[in-house]
Amino acid sequence: MRLLLTFIFATLVLLSSAQQKGDLSIALMSESIAFPLTRLAPIHPGAEVGYTLYVWDQRTPRVLNVYMGGYHHERVENGIFLRVEQSHQFGLTDWLATNLAYGLGYMHTFYPGELYEVNPRTGEFEKINQLGRAHALATVGIGFTWVNDSPVLPFVRQDLALETPFANGIPVIIHSFLKVGVNVKLQSL
Repeated sequence: MRLLLTFIFATLVLLSSAQQKGDLSIALMSESIAFPLTRLAPIHPGAEVGYTLYVWDQRTPRVLNVYMGGYHHERVENGIFLRVEQSHQFGLTDWLATNLAYGLGYMHTFYPGELYEVNPRTGEFEKINQLGRAHALATVGIGFTWVNDSPVLPFVRQDLALETPFANGIPVIIHSFLKVGVNVKLQSL
Protein backbone atom coordinates (compact mmCIF):
# COMPACT_ATOMS: atom_id res chain seq x y z
CA MET A 1 0.00 0.00 0.00
CA ARG A 2 2.89 2.36 0.76
CA LEU A 3 4.31 1.66 -2.69
CA LEU A 4 1.00 2.67 -4.30
CA LEU A 5 0.82 5.89 -2.27
CA THR A 6 4.45 6.68 -3.10
CA PHE A 7 3.75 6.12 -6.81
CA ILE A 8 0.68 8.40 -6.74
CA PHE A 9 2.55 11.13 -4.84
CA ALA A 10 5.59 10.93 -7.16
CA THR A 11 3.35 11.14 -10.23
CA LEU A 12 1.61 14.23 -8.86
CA VAL A 13 4.92 15.93 -8.01
CA LEU A 14 6.46 15.20 -11.42
CA LEU A 15 3.43 16.34 -13.36
CA SER A 16 2.79 19.44 -11.28
CA SER A 17 5.57 21.19 -13.20
CA ALA A 18 4.38 19.89 -16.60
CA GLN A 19 1.86 21.56 -18.92
CA GLN A 20 -0.99 22.25 -16.55
CA LYS A 21 -4.55 22.54 -17.74
CA GLY A 22 -6.17 23.47 -14.46
CA ASP A 23 -9.72 22.25 -15.13
CA LEU A 24 -11.91 21.41 -12.16
CA SER A 25 -14.47 18.60 -11.98
CA ILE A 26 -17.28 18.49 -9.42
CA ALA A 27 -19.71 15.55 -9.28
CA LEU A 28 -22.46 14.13 -7.13
CA MET A 29 -22.69 10.36 -7.25
CA SER A 30 -24.52 7.29 -6.10
CA GLU A 31 -22.54 4.20 -5.08
CA SER A 32 -23.79 0.64 -5.23
CA ILE A 33 -22.17 -2.75 -4.77
CA ALA A 34 -23.16 -4.09 -8.17
CA PHE A 35 -22.13 -4.17 -11.79
CA PRO A 36 -22.72 -0.85 -13.60
CA LEU A 37 -26.30 0.00 -14.60
CA THR A 38 -27.74 -3.09 -12.88
CA ARG A 39 -28.80 -1.39 -9.66
CA LEU A 40 -29.78 2.28 -9.50
CA ALA A 41 -31.64 2.25 -6.16
CA PRO A 42 -31.32 2.78 -3.28
CA ILE A 43 -29.10 5.84 -3.55
CA HIS A 44 -25.91 5.82 -1.48
CA PRO A 45 -24.78 9.45 -1.75
CA GLY A 46 -21.29 10.62 -2.49
CA ALA A 47 -19.30 13.44 -4.03
CA GLU A 48 -16.05 13.80 -5.93
CA VAL A 49 -13.78 16.72 -6.82
CA GLY A 50 -11.15 16.41 -9.52
CA TYR A 51 -8.35 18.52 -10.97
CA THR A 52 -6.72 18.19 -14.40
CA LEU A 53 -2.95 17.91 -14.12
CA TYR A 54 -1.91 17.36 -17.73
CA VAL A 55 -3.40 17.27 -21.24
CA TRP A 56 -1.86 15.52 -24.24
CA ASP A 57 -3.15 16.27 -27.75
CA GLN A 58 -5.88 18.92 -27.90
CA ARG A 59 -7.77 17.34 -30.88
CA THR A 60 -8.65 14.07 -29.12
CA PRO A 61 -7.72 14.90 -25.55
CA ARG A 62 -5.96 12.45 -23.29
CA VAL A 63 -6.11 13.88 -19.80
CA LEU A 64 -4.47 13.05 -16.47
CA ASN A 65 -6.70 13.92 -13.50
CA VAL A 66 -6.48 13.52 -9.75
CA TYR A 67 -9.69 12.96 -7.74
CA MET A 68 -10.72 13.09 -4.09
CA GLY A 69 -14.10 11.93 -2.95
CA GLY A 70 -16.21 9.84 -0.69
CA TYR A 71 -19.54 8.08 -0.26
CA HIS A 72 -21.89 6.78 2.42
CA HIS A 73 -23.31 3.26 2.16
CA GLU A 74 -25.34 2.87 5.34
CA ARG A 75 -25.12 -0.94 5.53
CA VAL A 76 -21.66 -1.72 4.21
CA GLU A 77 -19.09 1.06 4.55
CA ASN A 78 -18.29 4.73 4.31
CA GLY A 79 -15.37 5.37 2.01
CA ILE A 80 -12.99 8.18 1.16
CA PHE A 81 -10.57 7.94 -1.75
CA LEU A 82 -7.75 9.56 -3.65
CA ARG A 83 -7.07 8.36 -7.18
CA VAL A 84 -5.20 9.25 -10.37
CA GLU A 85 -6.94 8.66 -13.68
CA GLN A 86 -6.21 8.94 -17.38
CA SER A 87 -9.14 9.62 -19.69
CA HIS A 88 -9.62 9.82 -23.44
CA GLN A 89 -12.30 11.97 -25.05
CA PHE A 90 -13.86 11.25 -28.44
CA GLY A 91 -16.30 13.60 -30.17
CA LEU A 92 -19.58 11.96 -31.19
CA THR A 93 -21.32 15.09 -32.50
CA ASP A 94 -20.69 18.83 -32.36
CA TRP A 95 -22.31 18.94 -28.92
CA LEU A 96 -21.62 15.50 -27.40
CA ALA A 97 -18.39 13.64 -26.55
CA THR A 98 -17.74 10.32 -24.86
CA ASN A 99 -15.02 9.78 -22.27
CA LEU A 100 -13.23 6.51 -21.52
CA ALA A 101 -11.21 6.45 -18.31
CA TYR A 102 -9.08 4.17 -16.16
CA GLY A 103 -7.22 4.80 -12.93
CA LEU A 104 -5.62 3.63 -9.69
CA GLY A 105 -5.92 4.93 -6.19
CA TYR A 106 -6.20 4.53 -2.46
CA MET A 107 -9.44 4.06 -0.51
CA HIS A 108 -9.97 4.16 3.24
CA THR A 109 -13.23 2.73 4.57
CA PHE A 110 -15.08 2.76 7.85
CA TYR A 111 -17.88 0.51 9.00
CA PRO A 112 -21.01 2.70 9.33
CA GLY A 113 -21.93 1.42 12.81
CA GLU A 114 -20.34 0.49 16.11
CA LEU A 115 -17.67 -2.23 16.19
CA TYR A 116 -17.32 -4.82 18.94
CA GLU A 117 -14.89 -7.62 19.68
CA VAL A 118 -14.80 -10.39 22.22
CA ASN A 119 -12.58 -9.74 25.22
CA PRO A 120 -10.52 -12.97 25.56
CA ARG A 121 -10.29 -12.61 29.37
CA THR A 122 -14.00 -12.08 30.10
CA GLY A 123 -15.62 -13.56 26.98
CA GLU A 124 -17.85 -10.48 26.67
CA PHE A 125 -18.26 -8.11 23.74
CA GLU A 126 -16.58 -4.74 24.09
CA LYS A 127 -16.89 -1.66 21.91
CA ILE A 128 -13.65 -0.87 20.05
CA ASN A 129 -12.34 2.25 18.32
CA GLN A 130 -12.59 2.23 14.57
CA LEU A 131 -9.48 3.13 12.58
CA GLY A 132 -10.88 1.99 9.25
CA ARG A 133 -9.28 -0.18 6.59
CA ALA A 134 -6.88 0.63 3.76
CA HIS A 135 -7.63 -0.59 0.24
CA ALA A 136 -6.22 -0.36 -3.27
CA LEU A 137 -8.71 0.92 -5.85
CA ALA A 138 -8.79 0.32 -9.62
CA THR A 139 -11.39 2.05 -11.80
CA VAL A 140 -12.69 2.08 -15.37
CA GLY A 141 -15.47 4.29 -16.64
CA ILE A 142 -17.44 5.64 -19.55
CA GLY A 143 -19.20 8.97 -19.67
CA PHE A 144 -20.82 11.57 -21.87
CA THR A 145 -19.99 15.27 -21.82
CA TRP A 146 -22.11 18.01 -23.39
CA VAL A 147 -19.57 20.09 -25.32
CA ASN A 148 -20.14 23.83 -25.79
CA ASP A 149 -18.28 27.15 -25.73
CA SER A 150 -19.15 27.74 -22.08
CA PRO A 151 -16.53 27.29 -19.34
CA VAL A 152 -18.95 24.84 -17.67
CA LEU A 153 -19.45 21.43 -19.32
CA PRO A 154 -22.06 19.08 -17.78
CA PHE A 155 -21.43 15.33 -17.81
CA VAL A 156 -22.85 11.98 -16.75
CA ARG A 157 -20.59 9.01 -16.10
CA GLN A 158 -20.68 5.38 -14.96
CA ASP A 159 -17.60 3.94 -13.24
CA LEU A 160 -16.77 0.39 -12.21
CA ALA A 161 -14.34 0.17 -9.28
CA LEU A 162 -12.56 -2.80 -7.74
CA GLU A 163 -11.69 -2.49 -4.06
CA THR A 164 -9.13 -4.91 -2.65
CA PRO A 165 -8.87 -6.37 -0.07
CA PHE A 166 -12.48 -6.01 1.00
CA ALA A 167 -12.84 -8.08 4.17
CA ASN A 168 -11.53 -11.23 5.77
CA GLY A 169 -11.99 -13.99 3.22
CA ILE A 170 -13.35 -11.65 0.49
CA PRO A 171 -10.45 -10.47 -1.68
CA VAL A 172 -12.32 -8.07 -4.02
CA ILE A 173 -15.60 -6.20 -4.10
CA ILE A 174 -17.14 -4.35 -7.05
CA HIS A 175 -18.51 -0.84 -6.73
CA SER A 176 -20.57 1.01 -9.28
CA PHE A 177 -20.53 4.82 -9.23
CA LEU A 178 -23.13 6.78 -11.22
CA LYS A 179 -21.95 10.40 -11.43
CA VAL A 180 -23.58 13.63 -12.56
CA GLY A 181 -21.46 16.75 -12.54
CA VAL A 182 -19.71 19.59 -14.31
CA ASN A 183 -16.23 20.21 -15.65
CA VAL A 184 -15.19 23.83 -15.14
CA LYS A 185 -12.54 25.31 -17.45
CA LEU A 186 -10.74 27.51 -14.93
CA GLN A 187 -8.56 29.07 -17.63
CA SER A 188 -11.73 30.41 -19.34
CA LEU A 189 -13.19 32.13 -16.29
